[in-house]
Amino acid sequence: MKGQQLTARINEKLAPLRKEVSRSRGWLKGEGRNE
Repeated sequence: MKGQQLTARINEKLAPLRKEVSRSRGWLKGEGRNE
Protein backbone atom coordinates (compact mmCIF):
# COMPACT_ATOMS: atom_id res chain seq x y z
CA MET A 1 0.00 0.00 0.00
CA LYS A 2 2.86 2.39 0.72
CA GLY A 3 4.10 2.13 -2.85
CA GLN A 4 0.69 3.13 -4.18
CA GLN A 5 0.51 6.09 -1.80
CA LEU A 6 3.96 7.26 -2.82
CA THR A 7 3.07 6.97 -6.50
CA ALA A 8 -0.13 8.95 -5.94
CA ARG A 9 1.77 11.74 -4.14
CA ILE A 10 4.40 11.93 -6.86
CA ASN A 11 1.70 12.10 -9.54
CA GLU A 12 0.00 14.92 -7.61
CA LYS A 13 3.22 16.91 -7.52
CA LEU A 14 3.96 16.34 -11.21
CA ALA A 15 0.45 17.11 -12.49
CA PRO A 16 1.10 20.86 -13.05
CA LEU A 17 4.21 20.05 -15.07
CA ARG A 18 2.29 17.80 -17.45
CA LYS A 19 0.45 20.77 -18.97
CA GLU A 20 3.69 22.66 -19.48
CA VAL A 21 5.37 19.67 -21.11
CA SER A 22 2.39 19.17 -23.38
CA ARG A 23 2.42 22.84 -24.42
CA SER A 24 6.16 22.73 -25.03
CA ARG A 25 5.84 19.64 -27.22
CA GLY A 26 3.16 21.37 -29.27
CA TRP A 27 5.34 24.42 -29.67
CA LEU A 28 8.30 22.34 -30.75
CA LYS A 29 6.14 20.63 -33.38
CA GLY A 30 5.25 24.04 -34.79
CA GLU A 31 1.78 24.42 -33.34
CA GLY A 32 1.00 27.96 -32.26
CA ARG A 33 3.97 29.59 -33.92
CA ASN A 34 3.40 32.90 -35.68
CA GLU A 35 5.41 32.49 -38.85
